[in-house]
Amino acid sequence: CLCRKLRSVSIETQREIGSMTSIVTQAFQAMATIHAYRMERALEKQVMDKADRAAGLLIATTRIEAAVLPVFDGLGGFAMAAMIVYGVS
Repeated sequence: CLCRKLRSVSIETQREIGSMTSIVTQAFQAMATIHAYRMERALEKQVMDKADRAAGLLIATTRIEAAVLPVFDGLGGFAMAAMIVYGVS
């Protein structure tokens, strides 16, 4: 089901964003150490990898939502039509 897929992708997206936020926070706290050991490039690569993964998951979420939204809109329209038909009769 697309709804289950959307839920799992959304959860994974939140995990990736949380992980990326944690890495960036730790980097700010240890900026002097990172600079002293010349770890800037490694940290940048790690953050970019996390950001790319999060962006890919957000794109996947958008695709799933785009597939599900017309179905929900159609069901809403059908419900409105049913209420109108029931109200007229």
